[in-house]
Amino acid sequence: MKYLVINADDFGNSASVNKGIIEGIKKGIITSTSLMVYRKYAEEAVQLKSFNNISVGLHFELPKDKNVDIIAEFKTQVAMFTKLMGKGPDHFDSHKIRPKDITGLKDFLETYSKDHKMPIRDWGHANLIDKFFGLNLEGTGTLDVNKITPQALIKTLDENLIEGYNELMCHAGYVDDELRAITGYNNLREIELNSLLSPEFKQYLAENENIELINWQAVKF
Repeated sequence: MKYLVINADDFGNSASVNKGIIEGIKKGIITSTSLMVYRKYAEEAVQLKSFNNISVGLHFELPKDKNVDIIAEFKTQVAMFTKLMGKGPDHFDSHKIRPKDITGLKDFLETYSKDHKMPIRDWGHANLIDKFFGLNLEGTGTLDVNKITPQALIKTLDENLIEGYNELMCHAGYVDDELRAITGYNNLREIELNSLLSPEFKQYLAENENIELINWQAVKF
C-alpha cells in the first residue's frame, strides 16, 4: 500500500493561505498542515481544532539572528504552537530548509522525535515528494507553473510514490494583495490548490486503490 500525507505548508502566513488550506481539508484532499507560529494569522489555527481527520505540525522558521540558541528557539516555537493548539505538534518541518540541514538542531531533533513520537520531514519517517512546487525547496529558482498543473501532480506521484509512507509537500492557498506584498510565491498557491481539487486528481485517486490518503498521526516509526 502507498500511504500519502498531503501536507500544506505555511498555515498562518496570510488569511488567504489559511482559507485555501481549510478548503482543501474540507474537500478531503489536504490531510495535514504545518503552522508558522510567528506569522500574523497564526491564531487562525484554532479553526483547525474542529477537524479530527488531519494533523497539524510546526513549520519552523530559522531565527534571523545567527547567534540565537537554536535549541532554545525550537522550544520557543513549540511552546507557542502548544499555546495555540492546546497540544504539541503532530510533526515537524521547516521553512526553506530541510530539517536535517538545520545546524545545531539535528541531534536534538533525533532525540525529541523519538521521545515525543513526532515524525520529521525527510527524516526517514516518510518518503518526501517535493516536486509539486513552482520553485526549488529552498524557495529559489524561476517560477514554473508547469510543475503544478493537475497533469504534473499526477506525473509527480506516479514517478515518486513508493510502498509505505509518503509525504507530498504543497503550498496550497488562495491569493490576495496582502500575500502578494509579503512573498513572490503567491498566484501559484491558488494553482496548486486548484490542481489538488481538480476532477483529474480526484479521478486519479479513485482509480488507484493502492493509494491511501493519511495524516502524519498515522505514520508509525
